[in-house]
Amino acid sequence: MSNEINTPDDVRKALHDIRERQQELAARGDDTRENMDAKLADLRAANQALHEQQKAAPVTISEGERSVERYIDGDTIRAVTKTDRNGVTRKGLLDDAPRCEWQRELQQLAEQRSWVKALTKSGDTTKTDAQIADHMRVAPVGIRRIFSDGTAALGGAWVPDIVLPVMERELQAERRVEALFNTYQMAGKEERLPFLSLGLTPYIRSVPTTDDPTIFTRSSMTAAQRSITAHSFAVSSQLDEDGSEDSVINAMEQVRQEAVSAMVDGFEDAIINSDATANGQDLGVADTREWNIRSRWGGTTGGAADHRRTFTGLRARSTDVSSTTDQNAAQTFAGFMTARAKLDSPHGVAGSLICIVSPEYLTAKMMEFTQVVTAEKFGPQATVLTGQLASLAGVPVVMSEFVGADLFTTGLYTGSGATTGMLILNRDRFRVGSLKGATVELDKDITRGCINVVSTMRKTFYTVDSSTKKNVHWSFNLSIS
Repeated sequence: MSNEINTPDDVRKALHDIRERQQELAARGDDTRENMDAKLADLRAANQALHEQQKAAPVTISEGERSVERYIDGDTIRAVTKTDRNGVTRKGLLDDAPRCEWQRELQQLAEQRSWVKALTKSGDTTKTDAQIADHMRVAPVGIRRIFSDGTAALGGAWVPDIVLPVMERELQAERRVEALFNTYQMAGKEERLPFLSLGLTPYIRSVPTTDDPTIFTRSSMTAAQRSITAHSFAVSSQLDEDGSEDSVINAMEQVRQEAVSAMVDGFEDAIINSDATANGQDLGVADTREWNIRSRWGGTTGGAADHRRTFTGLRARSTDVSSTTDQNAAQTFAGFMTARAKLDSPHGVAGSLICIVSPEYLTAKMMEFTQVVTAEKFGPQATVLTGQLASLAGVPVVMSEFVGADLFTTGLYTGSGATTGMLILNRDRFRVGSLKGATVELDKDITRGCINVVSTMRKTFYTVDSSTKKNVHWSFNLSIS
C-alpha cells in the first residue's frame, strides 16, 4: 500500500487493508510478518494522520470575528491579559485562545516579532511589522475601526515584547497518550489530595413498629490522602545571535516544533516507562537506564536527569501492585480477555478501560484477531478516544511507540531483547497533574554570542487509588518476530 495518508477515509482504508491482509495470511497459515516494515510504516502514517485530524479544531469565522470585539477597551485594544481595579482578569487579543483564523494568524505574527527582536543583534523587525500592518487592514470591523481612526499605532509598535503562549496551545493540541487522562490543575508543587478509599454502605431501612424505633444502620467513610508532586521538564537549545530577520523567521517554526515534539514525546515516554525509585526497574549501561527507545533520544538519556525518573509510570505501577503476566503463550483474544479480567474493580463505564500497545504487536498479532474492530467500523455515533486506532471487546486500542519493542523476556529493558508488551488500564483512575503549562523563554548570552531558547513545563502523573489497587495490567514477553 504505502500510499499517502491524509484524510479520515485514508486512515480508515489503511487500517482496513492492514487488518484484512493479516487475517488473510493467518487463515492461509502463511507468515504474518510478510512485508512487516511496510505495514508498520502504513500504521504509523495512519496514526500520525489521525493525530493531525484530531488536533485540527474547526473555527467559525463569522462568529469568531464578531467575538474579537471583546478585546476593545474604549479607543484602545487590550493586547494581553489585564486585571482591572475590581480584580477582574480579562484575556487579551494576543494571549487568549484564538476565536477565529484572523486572530490565530495575528498571534503567530506577534510571536514571530518577539522572536526576531530577541534573536537578532539589531532587533530590527521591519519586515514583520509590515506583515502585521497589512494583516490589521483586514481585521474584523471593530478592531479595524480603531486602527483606521489613528488611535492605535500600525504595524508592531503596539505589540508587547513578550513570548506569547502559542507553544502551550500547540502542546495541548499534540497530546497523545496524555490526552487519555483527565487533567488536575495544581495550585502548588506539593499537594495532598484527599480521597475516599471506602464509601458509604446502603442497608435495609427498618420499619417503625414502636414509639422508639430502631435507628438506621450507619456506615462510615474511610478517608486517605495522595501525595502529588509536580516535576519540571525542560528542553534547551542554542541559536547563533548573528541571524537576520529572515533567518530567524525560517528557524523559529522548526525550533518551536522540535521543542513541542520533545515535550509531548518525553511526557508520553514517562507516563508509560517512568520509575522514580533508585535505579528503576529498567537497567541500562552502568544501571543508569540509558534507554534510547526507538532512537528517539539521540543516545543522551540516562542518569539522574532522565525524564523517566520522575513519577511512577504505568509499567512500574503494574509491577508495584503485582499485576503483570508473561503472556507469550497466550497471544490471542482469549489471552487479552484473561489479562483484562485481572484488573481490580471498578472497571468503569464504556471507554474507561483502554489498551495501549506497540505498533509491532498491533500489526503482527492484534490485527489477526477476528474480534478487532478498526476505525472504518466504528460508525459516526461512536465515541472515539484520542489516538484510538481499533477496538477489542469494547476496549479502545491506542498505539504508542513508547511501548518498546526491545524488551527482554521479563518485560524489562536490559539492553538486549526483542519482545514487547501490552497495557490494559482504567484511565479514570489516573490523572495528569499540571502546575505550569509549556512556556518558551529567550535569553542572550553575550559571553558566547548565542541565544538560549528554553522551554519548560511542570507536570506529573498519578493514580487516585491505593498503593495496592490493580488498576493497570502489564502483559509482557509478547513476540513480534
